Amino acid sequence: MAFAEDPAVYFTDFAIDVYVGGVTMRGIFDAAYAESLSMAGASPSLLIDAAEAADASLARGNAVTVDGVGYTVTGIHPDGTGMVRLILEAV
Repeated sequence: MAFAEDPAVYFTDFAIDVYVGGVTMRGIFDAAYAESLSMAGASPSLLIDAAEAADASLARGNAVTVDGVGYTVTGIHPDGTGMVRLILEAV
């Protein structure tokens, strides 16, 4: 049996309005603490609905704005459950 989940449930409670490539959509932003090669900092990402991702024609290098802060998409990772995680880098 295939996994079927309605991602809209998560976005109702946890998502905020964001701008991805000039398109307004709802997403769950995370800027978790991360360490790599003894360097510490934030590892920002944005979880969006896969259907909205398809409508936005996502590509690496797209501009993303979250709460007035600018980011660039450096990675696009569909998770197989109907959501896509965008890996972001601050500009």
